[in-house]
Amino acid sequence: MALPGADPAAAVKQIATEVKEKFDEAGMSKVEDFMDEMDDIADKAKAGAGDLIKKAEEVIEAITKKIEEALADPKSLVPGGLAKCVASCYAKSVQSKLKSFDDDTLALVELLKKVAGNVTKPMQDLAAGLEQAMGQLEGSVKALAKLPKLINKELEGKDSPDD
Repeated sequence: MALPGADPAAAVKQIATEVKEKFDEAGMSKVEDFMDEMDDIADKAKAGAGDLIKKAEEVIEAITKKIEEALADPKSLVPGGLAKCVASCYAKSVQSKLKSFDDDTLALVELLKKVAGNVTKPMQDLAAGLEQAMGQLEGSVKALAKLPKLINKELEGKDSPDD
């Protein structure tokens, strides 16, 4: 670096070059990748937990359907052989337990729907906040990315402190 007072224009140009080098060393070329990842997070927050809740409901509905089929024909649950002798007693016992399990499953479905309703608003708020933050961050990053070029542009044609 030049000595203070020797040639300010050369010193500022050298500083601009060093800023550009440090800028590149700092990995500013990776900023775009980072911004893309942040956009993905914001998109997922916008989507919310709806898909996950729907999948859980589908699984529970499939289980409920199987339980209802067993409740409609409890004898289908009885294994073959000697167990047929006690099929009626066994079927009633299984039917009672399945009915209780079915009730619990339906309560779980209702709970999932309630949770989905409770999660939707906070997820939308999170998405809105992330979107706003991403806009501000993107503006700052773009301005920062232009800093080395801006410094070089301002120094063009300036050879003395009077310029």
